[in-house]
Amino acid sequence: MVQRALAWAVLAILLLLTIFGIVHNGLAGQRVWTAAGLVRFAIFGVLYGLFTAAMLRLAPRWYLPALAGVTLVYTVLTVGPLAPLAVGYLGASSFAVGGIWFRRHPEFTARNPQIAMLTGLATYVFCVLVTASLPIHYRVLYWILPAIPIYYALRYQWLPKLEFEYAKTAHDLIPMSVALFPLVCHWLVSLKPEVSADGLAMHMVIPARMTYAHAWSFNIHEFIWAVMPMGGDFLYSIGWQMAGEYGARLLNLGLLALIVWILMERLHARVPGWISGVLVAAFLSTPLTQHVTGSLFVENLEAVLLLGAALLLRIHVKERRGVYFYASCFLAGMALATKVGALAFVLPLLVAAVILVKFRHLVLGLPIAVLVGGYTYFAAWLRTSNPVFPFFNAVFHSPLYDAQRNFTDPRFTAPATWRAWYDMTFHTSRYLEGLDGGLGFFFFLLAPVALIGVRRRWPRTGFVLLWVGVTGLALTFAGQSNVRYAYPALPMLTLLIGVAISSFRAHGPDLGKALGCAAGLTVVLNLCFLPAAGWYHRDFAFNQILGRAQVDAYLAEIAPERKLVDWLNANDPNARAAWMESNAIADFHGYAYTNSWHSVLFSTRLRDSTSPEGHSWLAQDLKIKYFVAPSASSAKPATNVYSRDFLDAFTKPVVTFGDVELRVWSPPEPGMQGPPPAHAPPGSYDEVSRYSHYSGRWSRDLQFTQAYQGTLVYTNDTRSRLLIRFHGRSIQLRYTAAANRCSGLVSIDEGEEKALNEFSLETKWQTLSPEYSALSEGDHLMQMRFPQGVSKLPIASCYLDLDGFVVR
Repeated sequence: MVQRALAWAVLAILLLLTIFGIVHNGLAGQRVWTAAGLVRFAIFGVLYGLFTAAMLRLAPRWYLPALAGVTLVYTVLTVGPLAPLAVGYLGASSFAVGGIWFRRHPEFTARNPQIAMLTGLATYVFCVLVTASLPIHYRVLYWILPAIPIYYALRYQWLPKLEFEYAKTAHDLIPMSVALFPLVCHWLVSLKPEVSADGLAMHMVIPARMTYAHAWSFNIHEFIWAVMPMGGDFLYSIGWQMAGEYGARLLNLGLLALIVWILMERLHARVPGWISGVLVAAFLSTPLTQHVTGSLFVENLEAVLLLGAALLLRIHVKERRGVYFYASCFLAGMALATKVGALAFVLPLLVAAVILVKFRHLVLGLPIAVLVGGYTYFAAWLRTSNPVFPFFNAVFHSPLYDAQRNFTDPRFTAPATWRAWYDMTFHTSRYLEGLDGGLGFFFFLLAPVALIGVRRRWPRTGFVLLWVGVTGLALTFAGQSNVRYAYPALPMLTLLIGVAISSFRAHGPDLGKALGCAAGLTVVLNLCFLPAAGWYHRDFAFNQILGRAQVDAYLAEIAPERKLVDWLNANDPNARAAWMESNAIADFHGYAYTNSWHSVLFSTRLRDSTSPEGHSWLAQDLKIKYFVAPSASSAKPATNVYSRDFLDAFTKPVVTFGDVELRVWSPPEPGMQGPPPAHAPPGSYDEVSRYSHYSGRWSRDLQFTQAYQGTLVYTNDTRSRLLIRFHGRSIQLRYTAAANRCSGLVSIDEGEEKALNEFSLETKWQTLSPEYSALSEGDHLMQMRFPQGVSKLPIASCYLDLDGFVVR
C-alpha cells in the first residue's frame, strides 16, 4: 500500500516537473523542426492516420500486410529493389544460423525467433571481424554464403515450423498501429542519404572501403581510429557489399525493428495490448532513437546485443541449458567488439552471471565472451601496444600516439549530480550534440516510478534488467556524459517499466492505467521533439521518387562534401586528398587526410605550419593532390589562419557544391606575380578576412560565442606578426582583454610604434583599441608585433589576441 501511494506521489511530482521543465527552460521555443519539415511530418501523420482508420474499419486483417506492402513498394521505388531484398535475405539466413546454434532445442527457436535471428546475425558480424584484413570481401561472396546455412538448416530440419500469427482485429491492431507510427517515421528517414558527422567520418568509411578495397587495412596513420572496435561497421559492411549505402542504412533500421519485436513479445506477455503498444511507441518516439537510427551509428546493434545477452542469461537461469548461456556470452562479447562503452553493461552482466549461473557453465561460457570480445582489443594491442587505441594512451603508452594524455571529448564531462536526470531531459544539449529535449520525456517520467515498484516477487527478468540497465547507465556516465552512449539502457528500461506496470496492476488496475496514460502523453511530447537529438532530420523526409532536387538541396546544406567525393571517385579515385575543415570523407576511394584528431599526422603538421608556404611544403611532402575546403565566399571560417592564403596561392578550384569546393594542387610558376593585395574599405571586419595576414604560430578559436562573429585568433610566439591592409584614415583593433593577454606594438606604414595593452584582470569581450590614424586617407599597412623583451613581463606566457577591426 505504501509503495503504491509513493508511486502515485512520484508520478504526480514528475508530471509537474515535466510541465515545469518544458515551460521554464523554453523547450517549446526551440527551432526543433524546419517549417517544411513540420508540414511534411503533419501531412504524413494525417495520411498514416487515414490509412490506418480506413483499414481497421474495412479490412483489419489486411492492415499489417497492406502496410508492409506499401512500405516495400515505396522503398523499392526510392532506393531500388536490391537494398530491401538484401536485408530480407540476410535476415532469413541469420535466422537459419540461429536455428543451427539452437538445433537441439527447436522449441526455443520457435518461441524466440528474434533471439535466434540476433544470434545468427552476430555470427555473421564475427566472421567479418576475424577476416577483415584478408582481401576476400567481394560482393558475390556476400550473396552466395548466406544461402549455405539456409540450405543446411532446411535439409537437416534444424528450423521449427513457424506459424506467422499476427493481430487481425481492430481491438488488437489499434495499439500496434500507435507503436508502428514512429517506426515508420524512422523508416522514411532511413531512405535519406547519410549526412551525419560520425557517419561520414567513420561509419560510412569502413563499409565503403571494405567494398572497393575488399579488406580493411587497419592503417592508423590514415585513420587514428582504424583499430577501434567496429562490430557495427562490419555489419554495415555486409549491407554495403550486398546493396550499397542503403543496404547498410536499412540494416540499421532492421536492428531497431528487431528491438521492437523483442519488446513487443516480452511486454505483451505481461501487460495489456494497449499498454505494450504505448510503451513501445514511447521508446520509438524518443528523439535519441531517431538519431541513432537515421544515421549509421552503431548504438542499435550494441543495444540489441546487450538486450539479447541479458534475456538469454535469464532464460538459461530458468531452463539450465548451457547453450543459452554460451549464446549470451557470445552476444556480450560481440557487444564489446562493437563499442568500448559496452563494457559498462557487460560488467554488471558478468556479475549477474557469476551469481546466477552454475560453475560448470561459467567455465565454458565466460571464455567465449573473453575470446570474442577481446579479439579486437588483442589485435589493437599487437598493432599499437594499446588495446583501446587511441583511448587511455597515458596508461598504455603506445609509441604511435601522444603518450602524455588520454583522449577524451571535453564537451561531455559533466559530473554526476543529484539533478543529472532532470538535466539530461531538459538540458540535453549539455550531454549531446543536439537540442534540449533530445532524450525525450518517457524515461524521465516513468523510470523512477518503475524503480519504486521493485518487489521481492518480481520476475527474475525484471531484476536482471534492473541491475544491468541501471548499473550500466551509471558506469557510462561515470566515464563520459554523452547520452548517446547510454542508449543501450533504453530498451532495458522500457521492459523494466513494463514489468513495474504489471506488478502494480496485480495490486490494483488504477495505477497501471495511469502509468499507461502517462506513457501515452510522453509519446505525444516525444513526437513534437522527434528530431531534437541531432541536426540532420529537422526537415523530416522528402519524396525522392519524383526528382533529385530536394536531395541535392539537402546535401548542399548538410553534407556538400559528398558531391565532391563523387567527383573524385569518378575522375581520380586513387588520389590523395585533404579535408581542410571537416571529416566528411564518406566513401572516398583514395588516401584521405583530415584536419582533425582522426588524422593526427596531417593535423599536427598543419597546426604547426607558420605560413602558406609551410602548408605548401606539407602538401608536397605527403603528395596531396586535392583539397576539400569551404569556398572563399563561405561563412565557415578556416580553423588555420594560413589555409585560405594557401588555397588561393597554391591551388585552383575544380568543382563547387554548396559552400564547399574541391581544389587541385597548382603552384604558381616561378616569377609570376599575383594580383595586387586588396585593402579593406571603411567598415567593420572579423579577423577572418582576406585583408588580415599572419606570420608565426597563430591559433584560431571557434568555441567562444562571445567573440565577434564567434571567432578569434591568438598567439604567444614572439616571432608572430599581424598585417592588415586598409583604405581609409584610421583603424581600430577589436580584441579580448583578459588576464593572460599582454602588450603589443602597433604601427601604420612602418611609422612610429604605439603600445596596445590587452591585459585585464576581468575578461572583456570585443574590446576596441585606441584609434590608430594614418597621415592621410588612402591605402595603408598596419602591423602588430610583440615588443622586445616580452619574456620579462610579469606573466610568463601571455598572448596577443585579434577579434576583428574597424576601418574609418
